[in-house]
Amino acid sequence: MAGPPAEPIDAGPRPARRDPEAACLLCAGLISVAVSVSVRVLERGPYVSGWSLVAPTQGHLLASTRPAWSAIREVFYQNRHFWLPFSVYSAPYSLIPGYLGRLWPWEYWVHVLVFVTFCGTLWTILEGAGLPFRAAGILLLGWGASPMLLSHAVEGYPWASAFLPHALALWITTSPSLRRRPLLTLLSALLVDELSWHVYELGRTVAVVFLAGTVLLRDVPRPTRTAWLVAALVQLGEVLFVHPTANINAFVYQRSSPWPAFHPGLGAVLAGVVAAAKAIATLELDLPVLLAVGVASFLFFRRDRRFLVALLLVQLGLVVLLATFQADQLRPRRFIMVEGYCLVAIAWMYREASALPRRLLAALLLLGNVWQGSELIGFVPIPFAMGTSFTMPYTYSREGVGSVTFSHVDWAHALRREVEKGRRVLLLYNLDCYPENFTNPSGVLERLYLRLGHERFVHSVFVFGSRSCRYCCLPIHPLGDFGSFLDGVHPGGPTPPAGLVIYFPTMCKGPGAEHPEVDRLLVELGRRFRLRPTPSPSPVAVRIVIDGEQATAPAS
Repeated sequence: MAGPPAEPIDAGPRPARRDPEAACLLCAGLISVAVSVSVRVLERGPYVSGWSLVAPTQGHLLASTRPAWSAIREVFYQNRHFWLPFSVYSAPYSLIPGYLGRLWPWEYWVHVLVFVTFCGTLWTILEGAGLPFRAAGILLLGWGASPMLLSHAVEGYPWASAFLPHALALWITTSPSLRRRPLLTLLSALLVDELSWHVYELGRTVAVVFLAGTVLLRDVPRPTRTAWLVAALVQLGEVLFVHPTANINAFVYQRSSPWPAFHPGLGAVLAGVVAAAKAIATLELDLPVLLAVGVASFLFFRRDRRFLVALLLVQLGLVVLLATFQADQLRPRRFIMVEGYCLVAIAWMYREASALPRRLLAALLLLGNVWQGSELIGFVPIPFAMGTSFTMPYTYSREGVGSVTFSHVDWAHALRREVEKGRRVLLLYNLDCYPENFTNPSGVLERLYLRLGHERFVHSVFVFGSRSCRYCCLPIHPLGDFGSFLDGVHPGGPTPPAGLVIYFPTMCKGPGAEHPEVDRLLVELGRRFRLRPTPSPSPVAVRIVIDGEQATAPAS
């Protein structure tokens, strides 16, 4: 005689089909997130970080100058071999916005894609928890209680993408149907491994999900458990041994590390714990509501609890490790993974908890949304240096990564208007200029390139320099071609002087750029032509036109 049917793996109380409470939470979450995101985007305006334009610029250049297969191959090769650990060569955040820019040049494609993929991350968490869409309000309220997640979802540089591979890995390891299909599970896990190389570097810790699932999840068929283990070992092998990044070399192997040699000990670990706790308590990383509710959520569900607790502790441990090396290296963006696992815990709690704790924790999240909104009302750009600020809450860092110099953005838009009026622009500005430094590039050329598109930029904007690549590459002419370009500047020539304007920036000099190349370009121009300054639309650059050729060249 057959026994009772086995309980399905995803059994657990769910919100009722007609649930006014879930509908209210959904409406509140949608309103809170929509208002918070809209205010951020409108208040920030065009003042986006130069970092957010690096990946789409590289993608647009590849899409414009390479056949499709060659561009794809370049992205996937450089994704593993490029020296920078950030996702400059990324299929979703470099190549896709690059091809979209071919259809319609626009510097905000990557911002849209980051926002869409973060929304996709929330949907994946919802699916992994086995919740219907009508229960999405609890995740939206969690998102709305985190000003850090809200800002990074529209920041442009794909910091917020880091949790997407983890959300997908959680869905793979908790899906009843995939557990019955080990081959499909292995293929899915390997695809997630690959995706982790195209997002913010913390996403590459996705191997921990598969390892923890192999050890801690119950009632998993052995072939499926083996598939998880293989995916984890493949990812760990690549990250640690085959293609270690600069950060892996610094933290794991202590090679070229900017910090003193790390000697693990109880005192050092305790100091890191204290530093991380202080950063959380002083609201340096995020408002504490999402973290508090996420941790409390573990008390109200049973299934997968050890699994998810272990994953949260790993990410908290990485924060502590960073604080142990150097406490002032803590950044809001480096707390994204912790807050992501808090969202996961909240979703699991909402699936299994009884009505009282669900309502209590939802109420705390609502209060967190109010707190976040009240801080947003009073937010003003956080100054980093004279004329330079962080333009959204919780996007700051001590070294200035992500800050925006307003005058440089305004100048880029003034240059675009010159081109739109039919003029050609000679920029005595290149990657040797200090505003395009390695720590926080202003992205003047990237802004112009993405807005104009490749062909129009090449035809109308002339930039000369000793290098055309920094983080990304641009159509910059070699310095040796400057003379031949000037030979063509005459009436009836390739570049008639009447349609040419010249911009010489006043802020090129700085540390490491005491004698920038653009000074030599200006000297050569003055040797050949009579130059006349004209009113400039930007205070950071002198606008110059050509009045005619010099009667005699001055002695060299």
